[in-house]
Amino acid sequence: MKCLIIDADNTIWNGAIVEGKVKIKETSFELLKQVHKLGVKIIVCSKNDKEQLIKKLEEFDLMKYINDVYASWEPKHYMVKDILEKYKLSPYECLFVDDLIQNRKEVGLLTNVHVDYEDTPLMILKYFDTDRLKLQLQQENRIEGERKFKGNFKDFIKKSKLKVEIRDMKKEDMARVVTLCNRTNDYNAARNRYSDSDIKKKFESDNYLIYIAEADDTYGKYGKIAEAIIDKKPGYWFIEDIAISCRIWNRGVGKNILNHIINQAKENKVEMIRGIVKLNEDNHNMIKLYKSLGFKESGKSRDNITYYNLEI
Repeated sequence: MKCLIIDADNTIWNGAIVEGKVKIKETSFELLKQVHKLGVKIIVCSKNDKEQLIKKLEEFDLMKYINDVYASWEPKHYMVKDILEKYKLSPYECLFVDDLIQNRKEVGLLTNVHVDYEDTPLMILKYFDTDRLKLQLQQENRIEGERKFKGNFKDFIKKSKLKVEIRDMKKEDMARVVTLCNRTNDYNAARNRYSDSDIKKKFESDNYLIYIAEADDTYGKYGKIAEAIIDKKPGYWFIEDIAISCRIWNRGVGKNILNHIINQAKENKVEMIRGIVKLNEDNHNMIKLYKSLGFKESGKSRDNITYYNLEI
């Protein structure tokens, strides 16, 4: 699928704008976020006043995931046909999601796009990425388990039997490493962006080490949730890149992967490790991560990069 065409009233949220107050459905934000991450176009198609519709989407902070908004009072198949023509899409590349069966029948019959509806929006991911859907459903169960748990967060982690494995990157990990580097923002120290060929060159070079972290607990597998790229400079190791998925940030994985780097450096008789943080409004926690393991600020550059050194 290349395009998700989705209704708003009683689909993204409960209620209709023309009737007054609406409330976003629990997993709508996560659905749009995950579909957007896959590079799929998201177009809202709704019988509404366009200005009011966009205002409501902005209110729920959804417009950052949406490519276009179609709103009118005409039959929906007209809007869908316009979308197909404008974006040069085949009907078989598009999914139309609407709570009203008459709209689904009309659009399916007159445009040949795929049509569906789910009371739980996140289930629509089954059309795009079943692995991602499975991970997200596990995460929803994990969040619910934490909410209901009687005790503190550390006890919850202990009960959920979190296990983290740090290992060398394998060739089959390449796509995931690129994704972690390029799409992780909040917990990404350097905010570097890499192509597949960039990572391939580093993977094949004797001058680099690439580590990847995987985790699982009683709720299921988190998958590959962190990466670190080490440039073996003469006399020290430089952490060129380190990124941790926001799904697992507060579960100690950042410390796990940094400790792994420190231990590997000690085994290789490395005397110093240097890391960097290119600070912005999202990634200030990466400074706390470095400092928590003894890294000391050693300088700043003109392009807002702060250096952190650890003497071993």
